[in-house]
Amino acid sequence: MELEFYRARVDELRVDSSSLLDANHLLTDQLAVCHKRIETVVDLENDLQKYKQQLSSAAEVLYWICDLCNVVYSPLLL
Repeated sequence: MELEFYRARVDELRVDSSSLLDANHLLTDQLAVCHKRIETVVDLENDLQKYKQQLSSAAEVLYWICDLCNVVYSPLLL
């Protein structure tokens, strides 16, 4: 009787262990996907910052050119 209880308990623990391993693999895969998304977001943020700087530089050049030509520069006219 006691032996049957322990056998059943060992079987339950094996099933639980298998379920936990499956969950662990699933969560590990999901974590890898999240890390990849974070890397993509960081890359996109860096690109955005670079483009903002380029736009600012282009606006400065345009302002400088307009000043040389005695033209009033207004960003709203672009």
